[in-house]
Amino acid sequence: ATVLSWFDDLIEVKKKQNEILEKTAMAIFKSWFIDFEPFKDEDLVYNEELGREIPKGWEVKRLGEVIKIESGGSAPQREEYFIEGKNPFVRVKHLTNQPCVEDADFITDEAVELHSLKLYREGSILFQRSGESLTFARVNILPFDAYIVNHLAVIPNLPSTKPWMEFSFFTLKNILIEAIEERAGTALPYIRVSDIENKIINIPPPSLLQSFHSLVEPLFQKIILNQKQIMTLRKIRDTLLPLLVFGKLRVEEI
Repeated sequence: ATVLSWFDDLIEVKKKQNEILEKTAMAIFKSWFIDFEPFKDEDLVYNEELGREIPKGWEVKRLGEVIKIESGGSAPQREEYFIEGKNPFVRVKHLTNQPCVEDADFITDEAVELHSLKLYREGSILFQRSGESLTFARVNILPFDAYIVNHLAVIPNLPSTKPWMEFSFFTLKNILIEAIEERAGTALPYIRVSDIENKIINIPPPSLLQSFHSLVEPLFQKIILNQKQIMTLRKIRDTLLPLLVFGKLRVEEI
């Protein structure tokens, strides 16, 4: 029990680290791009589309003009497609209130080919666009390459979008909170991707966006590393548990 508790404690420490890292990155995002604190002494101009003042020289665009949002693919239904599958397949149930996806199902190569599923790279950003559980603004980083179910939308991690990823993560989170609040009390268990893409946002100059990316990307990389370690620790713990319970392994041997 002591050994298993050690694994659980270490997992909780890393989860707490990820919460702190996300909050730190969010605080920087809010300071720079919502409150404009570093730019208080610069000229601000009123923008009618946003209904507020923004720093002079910043642009205002639809989110879809700067970020590509895609939908996942159809979910394999037959049980045989999950037997001895080796390809990670992320569903709505795998989204968390943590910064990262924590788990996945695994599907066969045949399922991938049959449903023409697209593989998304580690670091892509996921959010829920439909389903009965659409009551929270869960935006997750993908900590491993995976295929994605069609109830989820994806901002692919591509070389061309890399400077935008952290900015997009927090912008998207704010947009989803607003969109879900607007649907509160309705029977609409979905969000149109087009509605998200049409949201008007302020766009900082490229040099400022790059500075934010350079500052915050190491925090996101640490979050992903922590999540990989969490998954490894869970796997080891779950492997040890039956061995300890049935006396096939003694604590002294670990």
